[in-house]
Amino acid sequence: GGGAFHCVHMSEHDLDLFKEKHLNIVTNPASNLKLASGIAPIQAMLQRKINICLGTDGPASNNCLDMFREMFLVTGLAKYKNCDASAVDAYKVLNMATINGAKLLQLDNKIGSIEVGKDADIILVNLEEKLDNITMLPNLNKIANLVYNTSGRSVDTTIVKGNILMENRQIKNVDVNEVIMKCNKILERHLS
Repeated sequence: GGGAFHCVHMSEHDLDLFKEKHLNIVTNPASNLKLASGIAPIQAMLQRKINICLGTDGPASNNCLDMFREMFLVTGLAKYKNCDASAVDAYKVLNMATINGAKLLQLDNKIGSIEVGKDADIILVNLEEKLDNITMLPNLNKIANLVYNTSGRSVDTTIVKGNILMENRQIKNVDVNEVIMKCNKILERHLS
């Protein structure tokens, strides 16, 4: 089925309708915060078993576009909204950022989880326990650590359909300095 974005002002009737019609929701917590739009009722959505996906919206309403930050915000805001530190656990949030989006796109047979026969779309995150990676300490629960302590800067390697695009934080087949230079020239042209 289809779905809707944001969904910060949902009545009980709206939520029941989404459940009945098997509609999906894409929540964009950083964008909602920046625009003061509201906080989506994630816990109520989960209680109805609505498929919730995680998004960033776009650069006009979310300057960061870091899915790890979105993961932290969706759980943190749900905990705040429900006055419940156990609301929306890390495992549910990780699903929102991975397989739930694939389900929305009806591509969960190809992407969204690491399984035999699916596209090898994988990121490797540096969870090494050392002083310059201090946010990873202690690493008692890797999933919770991903949701609460990680940022895009922690991604070490990116693989898309089995092709390594970035390895050891070095982007392959793209001249990053040239891309930055071209972006800056475009910005100068539009801002002058």
